[in-house]
Formats: sequence, structure tokens, C-alpha cells
Amino acid sequence: MDSSYVIRAFTEPGDWQQWYDEQLKSLLEQEPDGSHHSYLQQRMFEYQLLQQQQYGCQFGVFAGSRLLAYAGVYHLNGLARYQHVWVMPEYRNRGLAKNLLFHMAEWVSQFAGQQVIVADANYHATLLYQGLGFQVVEHESSLCRYPRQAFVCYVMRGNKGSRRQDVCM
Repeated sequence: MDSSYVIRAFTEPGDWQQWYDEQLKSLLEQEPDGSHHSYLQQRMFEYQLLQQQQYGCQFGVFAGSRLLAYAGVYHLNGLARYQHVWVMPEYRNRGLAKNLLFHMAEWVSQFAGQQVIVADANYHATLLYQGLGFQVVEHESSLCRYPRQAFVCYVMRGNKGSRRQDVCM
């Protein structure tokens, strides 16, 4: 990692704004419907609140004031969990995530004896996590059912001329 880069906690409003902007860009690439603003605003509020209450911290790698990489780590009752490790595409494979996670692991070890990263089994960063000392301890699966679009159904009731409009799912 370039020696001019600094790893530090998010302390400035501009840090959170850059986090928001990069998160939004990433989500729009996956789902371009544009409905992510309220979700991200709520998520940012929750992370800021947890940080204010000293349950964790969002850290970044900065070049001056520019955010190049970030991740969060939050803890409770001796257990810490990392949240969303991310590096700007043009800065990947330069050791930023490794250095960031190493720094965060040292910081959170004062609060938690056990640290957890949840990642997809085939995720490209699993080797990075294992290189930092994380071990696969279990496999987890989940199922998500997205709501279908609402369709309008017309139901014939009695007289041919009277119709009732229902929403069908």
C-alpha cells in the first residue's frame, strides 16, 4: 500500500457522503431502478448511530480526503462482525483491503475476542480473509422471495355490467 495513504475512522461528513455515493453507484450497477436512496440513508444513519454509541466504527483508506476503500466493524458482547469491505475498482489488488482489515482487527480486538466476516463461499476475497487468519467455520444458506409486481384483476360479480377491481399478487 502506498505510504501516503491513511487509514482512519470516518470522522468527517464528507467521509460519509463519499461512502453514500460509492454505495449508491454500486447498487445502481446491480439494480438500476433508482430506489436505493432511502435504504442507504437509513443504513448510513444506523452505522453513524452505532459509531456514536461506540459499538463499532466505519474505517476508510484515504488519499488526502478522497476515500479509496472502506469497511465497517461492529461489536457486541465480545463478538465483532465486519460489514461491507469495498475498494474502488481502480485501486484493487494494491493491498488496501488487507491493510484496512489488519488495522481494523487490531482496533476491534480491544472490544471483542471473536471476529466474524460473512462472505459468499466463492467470493474472490475469501483468500484474503483466510490470509489474515480468518477460518471457515460454517456454511450458511438463505432464501429470499422478492415481492412480485401487483397486477390488476377484474372479477365479474353478478350482472355483466358490474365489475370489481381487485389487486392480485
